Amino acid sequence: MSPSVSTPGPTPPGEFQPRSWRNRGRMPEPHRARLAERAAALAFADPTAAATWQPTVLDIGFGYGESLVALGQAHPQARVLGVDVHSPGQLRAMDRLVAADLDVVRVLPADVTALLPLLAPGSLTLVQGFHPDPWPKRRHANRRLFRPAVLARIADLLAPGGLLHLVIDDDTYAGSVRSAAAAIDALTALEPGPPVPETKYGRRARAAGRTVHDLAWYRS
Repeated sequence: MSPSVSTPGPTPPGEFQPRSWRNRGRMPEPHRARLAERAAALAFADPTAAATWQPTVLDIGFGYGESLVALGQAHPQARVLGVDVHSPGQLRAMDRLVAADLDVVRVLPADVTALLPLLAPGSLTLVQGFHPDPWPKRRHANRRLFRPAVLARIADLLAPGGLLHLVIDDDTYAGSVRSAAAAIDALTALEPGPPVPETKYGRRARAAGRTVHDLAWYRS
């Protein structure tokens, strides 16, 4: 049983545009039933409940759970939280967590921009986000998740020495993130970054011939 914790007060993060994701369709009813069963044991009902748990490691957009499992195995003493809006991915990730017997990891089925304002500054030791939706068309670029306001908020949430690790397979997106991070005094680029686990989206990016940008910073 987790120890009782107090709810951290919100810190205004600037302007967020919550819909940074795409609706990817429906799940078959048997999968929905299993998702509900898994969620009852492993998922938080809303961002407030997740913030009250006081996570220390955050995986944003965990896809089908490979990166989330790797985090739980690498940080067995941490409170690891995965955040993703994609229902099939949530199910696959929680199936993987059960198979790996990782009871230190929890899932939040929500847009992470609803969670970030609720977390306490300096409370995170690691934030990672691998292969976010690229939104490659210029008119859709403002829907990209890792835009300047979000990066600034993440920097505020990192403890000294805490790490931000992003893997992006769109050249323009990666360039905009590099520029935004360079403007945040608290972030210092780290090369090379930590190892990246093999994931479905990483394999897909390489198969398509896209350049995979491995980006990392620590809070100085």
